[in-house]
Amino acid sequence: MNNTKLFTLTILIFICFSSFGQENKDSSSKWYSTAEFDVIPPYEVRYGYGIENRGNRVNLEENLSLGAQYTYNYLLFKKLSIGAVGGFQLRSRPNYFIPKLGGVIRYFFVDSNNVYIYLHDAVNFSLDKSRFEYGNNFRFGLGFPLLKRPGFNINANAFFEQNYLHLDGSDPILNDEDPGNLFYKSVGFSLGVKF
Repeated sequence: MNNTKLFTLTILIFICFSSFGQENKDSSSKWYSTAEFDVIPPYEVRYGYGIENRGNRVNLEENLSLGAQYTYNYLLFKKLSIGAVGGFQLRSRPNYFIPKLGGVIRYFFVDSNNVYIYLHDAVNFSLDKSRFEYGNNFRFGLGFPLLKRPGFNINANAFFEQNYLHLDGSDPILNDEDPGNLFYKSVGFSLGVKF
């Protein structure tokens, strides 16, 4: 299956889950969704590459990244939920559009409408193999409600994130090197809605 078909299929699955999650919504429902907008300033960008069969690493300029994600979750217990996560990030210099698909676990300290910690792990997949081949997105964060209303919460999150991109066979970033990998470490913030 090519990347465009995979991306289209992913979007359709999330639309279906989203509409399913809106049916029969009451206070006892175990299903919920979140949609978030991310601001991700990296503090380290490390590029590994080869020149004439010798491995090298260099730190690249850190530039602000933006992202968005949607999760569809099931509350296993009063304080623990699991779910699917899908989204994308826009990174600059080098410029990357990075779609992701994975899973998320949340632990709520009181109940599902209060402060929580979360862990998500997702696969970064490429729509253009000349940019990167594949990758991994790992995030650990703390979330809390800013505004609680019947049927939805406005939440803020602070998180640590690592992104790894496998670049074998992609276009060079610096000059005429053989790309190896690109590794981002970031501390980010997001604002979203839980419904």
